Amino acid sequence: MRKFVFILMAMFFVLFAGVFSFAGAEEEQKEVYYQAVTVYAGDTVWSIAKQYCPEQTSTKEYVQQIMEFNKMKGEFIRSGQQLLLPRYVEA
Repeated sequence: MRKFVFILMAMFFVLFAGVFSFAGAEEEQKEVYYQAVTVYAGDTVWSIAKQYCPEQTSTKEYVQQIMEFNKMKGEFIRSGQQLLLPRYVEA
């Protein structure tokens, strides 16, 4: 009986690990490139993120990505400024 339980647990572990390896492989197939966007009067980081946000990403997460990549300490932006936005494409 112990051997059966051990084999069953081992099979479950292998199946579980396989599912996660395929999920990780799908994410690795996305390539990132950056698009330059000019800030206009009245724009905010949030409004720009909302306009360019990828489908599977929340606007809040995308704001954080924009701020991190542009090394911003706050959300203050000015008209005429260039921001680089991460864009994702399938490889």
